[in-house]
Amino acid sequence: MTPISSTAKQQALANLKTSVPTIFNEAQKENVVLMQQAVALRKIQEMCGLVQVPVPGQPQLFDDEGEAAFNQEFLRNVNKILTLRRREPHADNIVRFIATFLNYMQKRDEPLMPSDTRENATMTENGTQETGGASENAQNVDNDGPNDDNDNDHGDDSDIDDASHVDSQPGGGESEAMDEDEVVETLSTRFVRMLLMHILKGHNAKSNSVRLRCCQIVALSMSCLNELDEDLYQKLKKVLFERIRDKEASVRIQAANALSKLEISDEEPDASDGLTISQKLINLMRMDSSPEVRRVVILNLEITPNTLPHILERARDTDMTNRRLVFSRVLNNNLRDFRMIPTQDRYRLIQWGLNDRDKSVRIAAGAMISTAWVGQANGNVLEFLERMDVMDMVNIETNEKMLLTVLETSVLKDFTAKFQPEFWNDLTPESVFLARFYFKMLTQREMWDDLETVLPELTRHAFLIKHYNEKWMQANEESEPTCEFIVGQLFEIAKFLDYADEVGRRQMYNLMRDMAKGPDLPEEFLEHIVDVYKLVAPKNDEPEFTRMILDVISDIQEVIEGYEEELDARGKRIRLDGDVVIKTEDDQEEPDPIHLNILYSRLKCLSLSKFMLQRCEKSLANNSTLYGILNQLIIPAVQSKKPILREEGLHCLGLICHLDRTVGLHNIPLFVHCVRSGHDELKNKALMTLFDLISKYGFQAIVDKAPEVVQLFEYCLDHDNPKLQATATEGLAKIMLSRKFNDDEMLKLLTVLYFFPTTSDNSSVKQCLSYFFPAYCHSHSENQRSMARCALVAVQELIETYLDLQENETMTPPNRLVEMIVFWTDPRCQQNQEEKDQNKGLHGPMAVQVLQVLRTCNKNDDVLRKTMVHMLTKLHLVDSDVDDLQKIMTNHNLIENERPIREGLLRNQYMRVIKQVSTALDEKGQPTRSPSMEEEQE
Repeated sequence: MTPISSTAKQQALANLKTSVPTIFNEAQKENVVLMQQAVALRKIQEMCGLVQVPVPGQPQLFDDEGEAAFNQEFLRNVNKILTLRRREPHADNIVRFIATFLNYMQKRDEPLMPSDTRENATMTENGTQETGGASENAQNVDNDGPNDDNDNDHGDDSDIDDASHVDSQPGGGESEAMDEDEVVETLSTRFVRMLLMHILKGHNAKSNSVRLRCCQIVALSMSCLNELDEDLYQKLKKVLFERIRDKEASVRIQAANALSKLEISDEEPDASDGLTISQKLINLMRMDSSPEVRRVVILNLEITPNTLPHILERARDTDMTNRRLVFSRVLNNNLRDFRMIPTQDRYRLIQWGLNDRDKSVRIAAGAMISTAWVGQANGNVLEFLERMDVMDMVNIETNEKMLLTVLETSVLKDFTAKFQPEFWNDLTPESVFLARFYFKMLTQREMWDDLETVLPELTRHAFLIKHYNEKWMQANEESEPTCEFIVGQLFEIAKFLDYADEVGRRQMYNLMRDMAKGPDLPEEFLEHIVDVYKLVAPKNDEPEFTRMILDVISDIQEVIEGYEEELDARGKRIRLDGDVVIKTEDDQEEPDPIHLNILYSRLKCLSLSKFMLQRCEKSLANNSTLYGILNQLIIPAVQSKKPILREEGLHCLGLICHLDRTVGLHNIPLFVHCVRSGHDELKNKALMTLFDLISKYGFQAIVDKAPEVVQLFEYCLDHDNPKLQATATEGLAKIMLSRKFNDDEMLKLLTVLYFFPTTSDNSSVKQCLSYFFPAYCHSHSENQRSMARCALVAVQELIETYLDLQENETMTPPNRLVEMIVFWTDPRCQQNQEEKDQNKGLHGPMAVQVLQVLRTCNKNDDVLRKTMVHMLTKLHLVDSDVDDLQKIMTNHNLIENERPIREGLLRNQYMRVIKQVSTALDEKGQPTRSPSMEEEQE
């Protein structure tokens, strides 16, 4: 070992008070190379603190006096910047310099460590990245961070996320288990420990700046710590636990950054609340009011099965940047396999990202899917789809939107080459879904040349449908869903094909006819069959299309006749045997398979009729073949004793009523009867049909056939079935908003229903009326006048209901209630100027009604009196007519003479309104007058 020259040491110690400040002074300048200053300061430190020149693998000998002198001078210079306010550039540069110096010291110590210790340290540091990388990241944190988060408020701490993966952990938790002789102590470790103990003293300082700088330096020191004494380590944790609850967001940011580096190595719960470091960071990420604090935790929190669900929640964070970083950084760079996310959470996450209101978030979500997630599947789109669940029909729209983002980043012509004839020989759910959506995208973008290149021939496609349909029929329980999905997607692809080929059309026609007769066909497949028949039929030839469907229905009815003949034959055999007791259907433990087949076949006929009628536009006079289906199929179904047949039959009847006015009006009494007497589902279908017919033929035409229809609507609004109540509400809202129907009494009922306590659980009603009332009142002046006429009566009824509330019932408070009604009736909210001018004095008559209620109400009706005065203060009376203003003053005089308002606060509010009315009358040159005898009597 070479000893350090005593002369050089003495000179270094003598010049400490000038050399160290000089380095700090240089370091605070802009554009300075901090590493040069760190090297110079390290030379001074070694000169003062060591006895001999360091030798690799050999322990260092320390000069305690020289080391103490250097440390004292270093801390004296550090203390000068602790009190400087946030965003002070000189202080920020010094903090960066401290980080650079600490990292340089760590690099200097690496060659001095014994080989085995150095290997262990390297392994620890390489948990995610090497020490040098960690140092750079720590420095980058401070290069961007301090300018933004140094003092009182939040600041912009987005750049602090550069330290998101510094995993070099202090070994404080393990220091107790290690032998003191095995711990390699160096000048650097002693210095870091000294600096840490000094900085921790400032965590309770009153100055925001001191607490911020101390936490900042601690966060930067974490990557340089090897082992700590147990006491110091526990003190460090305690300080950080306190600082993450600091009142200043900038302090919480640095404390959270430091804690995140202890997360993996320490799972010991805090004695005060029993929470581990991870749990505390999760709470901070979920509940902190500062988006910057949440952002730091989002980017530094280790992804584990416990933390992942909480990280996914941040995709709905209120802050746009946080939402974007979840997709662009956390789940893009840090998630090894997206299958770690449960399937439902995965689809929810995709839906949130691709439907976000902010464009940058949508772009980040799309990039995450198309680059990171597809990259995890080796860049293979089919393999990526296999890892998703494309067969989940609930998430089919999300799957399509997700696939669109993937295809948009790819060259479409590259996909065109994939759909060669061999592609169709061995279809999987993923490949057929990809083909179907790709064809849909080409159609939407009108890329007809590419579409023609990739589409299979019609004859070939008919063979494919037949082949996979046969596989589906023969499939076992495990493979049946897969085959069913493939057949469904092939049906969808059939809608993109060219039907000009007569041979292909004939094959497709026969195939659809054979499949329609097959057993256990899902209803959506029946709809696909009708769509294909619409394409097979000559264009604009609706009677031919109808005839094709009727042929299929006839085939199914022949099957039904066969079942019925079998039942008759079985009945004859039973009657020949006198000892056999014939069981009725109700007595049978299991339903008869033949009866089930007959019921299913009839339902299939009704479903085909329903889908056909939904695609028909011509009236019965121009398509007479519909009369046959009406008389032979639909009417018998409506008259059936089977509830499910009655429902489908009524639905089909409603569709036919849309095609022909005469048939529609003729059947109005039938629909009214079904609403009155049917079961709940039948009532709902009949009510929807009535509203549709009102929209098409007008309210008066319906009333002429059924005068009791208004009472029927009231009956439905008051019904116990929430679904029927919601249907009545939505239907009335539509016809009233379109001005097909206007009735003040019905509007009052809707108003009462909206605020009524029993409606609070019916979200469909609440959501519908929340949109309806502002749209209805502000779209037309007459609508607003109608609301003004019924408002006071509705308010009085609702106040009575409010006073009679049960313990478990909730309701909108009366003050809030009248505020909403005043907003709906405010003429200033009308959409056009002409409507505003027509209703500018609308609140005048309402104020007169309010004062009349105050005159007549009981003195003990405190809630009613307070609500009326509150409503009076919200009305816009300046633009009211002179007559209305005079009536207001007249009623005021009567109230003062008969039942004056004496409560102090209430009277002050009331008199302010009266003063405004009096001022408005004076401005219009109309003095206030005393009430006449007739007015007093009124």
